[in-house]
Amino acid sequence: MRIVLFLIATAVFGQNATNGKRLFEAKACYECHGWVGQGGLAGPRLAQTKLNLQGFRAILRNPPPSQMPTYRAAVLTDAEAADIFAYIQSLPAPAPVESIPLLKP
Repeated sequence: MRIVLFLIATAVFGQNATNGKRLFEAKACYECHGWVGQGGLAGPRLAQTKLNLQGFRAILRNPPPSQMPTYRAAVLTDAEAADIFAYIQSLPAPAPVESIPLLKP
């Protein structure tokens, strides 16, 4: 079902997850949010975000002070932001903690 919704969103809104991945790397989002949006010390997890596209874009344009750079439209267009959002939405959910052998007691 999620794949069908993703394909519909891509067709309707022109979002391109492949281009979004390229932009995620080119704009250095991975430096704080990890290569697959898993988050890290400097940035929260983006994979499986509950934000919608408008909320995601709002944070890009007006991030909390000292949290991340401001990505104004001159730096990252609305279409590019939508592509990054499509990439983030395409990322799988993290594995359950119970399934990770190194984390078992």
